[in-house]
Amino acid sequence: MAPQPVRLETPAGTFLVHPNNAEDFSRLLAGEPTDKQYISVTDMP
Repeated sequence: MAPQPVRLETPAGTFLVHPNNAEDFSRLLAGEPTDKQYISVTDMP
């Protein structure tokens, strides 16, 4: 069974994130640097 996504609620909206990325993604949303690059679907052409 696949791991359940982690819900991160922010003023910008709610994000469902893979548990392996939750800590890093929450740092990104706080404006802190991360080792990973994240893009949104709205960034795609």
